[in-house]
Amino acid sequence: MDGGDNSIIHSNSNSEGTMYLQDFYYSVRMKKRLLLFFLLIIATTVHSQVNTYNVSGVVKTDEGLAGYAYVIIEERNITCLADENGAFVLKHVPVGTHKLLFMRMGLMDKTVNVTVSNGDVRIEVKMETSAFKLDEVEVMARRDRTDKLVIRETA
Repeated sequence: MDGGDNSIIHSNSNSEGTMYLQDFYYSVRMKKRLLLFFLLIIATTVHSQVNTYNVSGVVKTDEGLAGYAYVIIEERNITCLADENGAFVLKHVPVGTHKLLFMRMGLMDKTVNVTVSNGDVRIEVKMETSAFKLDEVEVMARRDRTDKLVIRETA
């Protein structure tokens, strides 16, 4: 009987050892796959950023700097807002020719073509003042008999 019990214990320990080795090989394979996956993501990210550059510059008007103008590359969905001095930086702009759209309240929208080839690009953009006319508003006031002020607007 002792021989039979030992063979059972021996076969159990052998199957546990086999299970341990299978788990070990499975974890090594998973680690290799995860490592390969992360290396692929890093390589793709680095490659996509290798051929991108910054487009920067200043937005001006006849009166001076045009602060807080929006700068947009619509086909790439890249945007930025110029600071109070009109300075802007569009980051990660790919190589090629792009249409930059400049917009600011009180100024006429302006489109500028910019070619990015093998380095950062710096430009200066001059926007023109837009004169727009608002409709007239006439405000009339009168006091009624109860000393309440009544205001009526007509356009």
